[in-house]
Amino acid sequence: MRPMGFVIYEDIVLLLHQYFPNGTLAKFLDDSTKKLDYEPDWPTRLAIAISVAEGLAFLHHVAIIHLDISSSNVFLDSNLKPLVGEVEISKLLDPSRGTASISAVAGSFGYIPPEYAYTMQVTAPGNVYSYGVVLLEILTTRLPVDEEFGEGIDLVRWVRTAPARGETPEQILDARLSTVSFAWRKEMLAALKVALLCTEITPAKRPMMKKVVEMLKEITKN
Repeated sequence: MRPMGFVIYEDIVLLLHQYFPNGTLAKFLDDSTKKLDYEPDWPTRLAIAISVAEGLAFLHHVAIIHLDISSSNVFLDSNLKPLVGEVEISKLLDPSRGTASISAVAGSFGYIPPEYAYTMQVTAPGNVYSYGVVLLEILTTRLPVDEEFGEGIDLVRWVRTAPARGETPEQILDARLSTVSFAWRKEMLAALKVALLCTEITPAKRPMMKKVVEMLKEITKN
């Protein structure tokens, strides 16, 4: 999603974007927890996850890295079709290294890959990690950082430490969706496996976004 224009006033620069009636993915997920008449929407969520993955896969194909992947940067149009925002502040990758230098840690709290803290390099695997956090949000309807997780624990760590708490994968998922049918639960568990691959601590173990798209689309076929 690119800006339609800009306004400069003294030392302030404002970017003008298309209006999206359904707001952001973050708002969409948050609103679902407040609706008394909420209708389970797993197929819609999976479609959003696939479309966002396709968008990031395209950016990586043309050697562009996104600097701030989060559910607040995914905008939903009137048909709930997602568009990834802030592409205009993305960086071109160094073709020889697959990285782009940054002067400060890029990204939103809860989405930043652990390696960014010491490498100061944004990478495609780093984007995959951030996407994995978004996918976990879609599956759990939980924030990337929440006091309920405990001090110093984010969504990724909360999900990964579920076995130590005696919780099953099914208990991690949003029960409003996973209990609707066996088919939905099966698809959500398959998507959870993809999210865990995306959020591997070791960057080299994370799949490429193109592969993520393939894995998510395969879920809809089974």
